[in-house]
Amino acid sequence: MQNLENYYNLFVAADNELYARSLKQSLESTLDKHVKVEAFISKEECINKIQKDNKPDIVVLDYKLNKKTSEGQNSYTVDKIKEISPETIVIMMSNEEDMPSAIKALRYGAYDYVMKDRFAFSHIREAVEKCLVPSRC
Repeated sequence: MQNLENYYNLFVAADNELYARSLKQSLESTLDKHVKVEAFISKEECINKIQKDNKPDIVVLDYKLNKKTSEGQNSYTVDKIKEISPETIVIMMSNEEDMPSAIKALRYGAYDYVMKDRFAFSHIREAVEKCLVPSRC
């Protein structure tokens, strides 16, 4: 799903600015240089960017941001992302380690669910790398 400029668009949306920036820097330093990473700290900011610009290939989305959209619709952030850009792959990350949260994330349309623990950055990187190879995702 690589765009014409020959790079992948990757969005990181987290509720904590420091976490979002740190994850962005980590991914930029460890992924192929053909990956452009942008960080957002609100779902509205992320969704607005998706509506206006190049559609992201992958969105790493904080579970806390997967609340119903502010437009009063009965849809969640993952639903909205998929509605605007159906080919975008969503990887959900969360502090919640219970199985029901993971199952909900997958039902919302997420490709993968990653715990925000001490290994989160490497697990997210691995999930993203899988998705950079179209036949594996």
